[in-house]
Amino acid sequence: MVKAIKNTYNADLLQHDIENLNEIEHPFSLIAIKDTFNKYSHRYLLYYDNRWGLNLFPNYKTQVVEGDNVANIIKRLSSDLQVAPELITVERKGFELRTKYSVSDKVQKVYAHTLYQANIKKLPKKLQADSFMIGDRKYSWWSIDKMEADEDIRKHNLDVVELVKHNIV
Repeated sequence: MVKAIKNTYNADLLQHDIENLNEIEHPFSLIAIKDTFNKYSHRYLLYYDNRWGLNLFPNYKTQVVEGDNVANIIKRLSSDLQVAPELITVERKGFELRTKYSVSDKVQKVYAHTLYQANIKKLPKKLQADSFMIGDRKYSWWSIDKMEADEDIRKHNLDVVELVKHNIV
């Protein structure tokens, strides 16, 4: 005996799935790098992101396997900051799942943020300046107070500043 199985997926279910596409998690690893070259370290490295139009912590798409993710962070930081990978150490500090507006995509998204603290031994002098360029990317050192006072950061990324503040500062 042969039975036919009717596909129960219909237009209503398709519409529901389309409406809920923004519920897909977007996993990013956020990297906090303190200005440990100063006697009283209190600032973090940010870069200006043209898509978001504001200063952000370095961030990379999270890899599924933790060991692969740490290796990817070290590799990317090494390339982006032009620092030897053996000078970089990374430690996981926190995790937060958050729904927020994506400035670049203009939709609500669910972000899975994993926070890491990176340390760079023997930070080159160029990277110790208050702000500097590497390639076409502008970096600068910001205190938590300065981030909290910045209107754009408060509007679009204060949740990330709070994550750093509660897990690293």
